[in-house]
Amino acid sequence: MPASPKILFRFRRRLANTCPNWILLAGLVLLSCGREPGRKSLYIFAAASLSDVLPAVIAAVADSLPQAEVRYNFAGSSVLARQILAGSPADVFISASPQWVQFLIKKKRIALEQASPLLSNRLALVVRADNESVPQRLEDLRRPDIRFIALGDPAHVPAGIYARQALQKAGLWDALRDRIVSGQDVRAALWFVEAGEADAAIVYATDARVSSRIRLAFLFPDSLQPEIVYTLAVLREDPAVRRLGELLRSSKAEEIYRTFGFIMTHSAP
Repeated sequence: MPASPKILFRFRRRLANTCPNWILLAGLVLLSCGREPGRKSLYIFAAASLSDVLPAVIAAVADSLPQAEVRYNFAGSSVLARQILAGSPADVFISASPQWVQFLIKKKRIALEQASPLLSNRLALVVRADNESVPQRLEDLRRPDIRFIALGDPAHVPAGIYARQALQKAGLWDALRDRIVSGQDVRAALWFVEAGEADAAIVYATDARVSSRIRLAFLFPDSLQPEIVYTLAVLREDPAVRRLGELLRSSKAEEIYRTFGFIMTHSAP
């Protein structure tokens, strides 16, 4: 007997939430191979929402790191924090929320003085690009045709926590919680909409730019925007790692961040 659409949906949801872990583990194995002789590998563990902008930043400042090769691990901030705690070889951690940096500070994995704010962002609602009835405001999410709303897991993913806070403030969380589809990170929430598994997703404004298959419905109003703070922490006392941290805060980096829609939280040196 064929599986019902609801069962298939749950299976695909579990698959989407599980596959990134396998990809991540495979990627970490690959990152340990193929290093060019005489070049040091530096590892950036960063929130999934930074997966487009960070390579662009590093490409722009690469001349200042001639003896280093930067490698990436992108995932939900909570996943990355637990990997770092378990001993994964991170040099720089950029979390989409101070919460997971504070978690590692309490676990004595990061010193307080090694961490500081880097970027800010905004919440947005996105739908598929071919959507002919785009929601115009948060109240529209009550519409019966909007069956599933994707967001990062509101229990531990920063984007999901921010989304839950905004919906609670708007008085909509209880009304919509049964429609929520949780992703392992914010890009998984975006994928649900791209794949047609959700009718809308609450993501960062910068995520609304990364796919031609989705479109921005609206930015959350200022009154409901949470304080979104990406925090950068340098994990090792090493000249190359320290230099990498400086470059990620440089004026050249700031130009790239702004191009991708991020806001730097301080004036770059």
